Amino acid sequence: MGPREVSCATCHHLSAGYADGLDLSISVNSRGRASTRRFLAPNAIPFTQRTCTTVLNAAYNGMTSDANYTPSPAPMF
Repeated sequence: MGPREVSCATCHHLSAGYADGLDLSISVNSRGRASTRRFLAPNAIPFTQRTCTTVLNAAYNGMTSDANYTPSPAPMF
């Protein structure tokens, strides 16, 4: 978790299918949206070890294969 100064929609952007379109995600200390995100200089924050996946399937978080919905064992954060 960073300093809470970056909106989720900054990386999970509509133009990239609610992902960011980058091989490795850029977090705080950067500017731009989705695939146009670039680090600011100076920068001591490395790339993250994961990609920014789409958030479209978040609507199904906590849903079982038989369509029951229990969000408590599947929190997003």
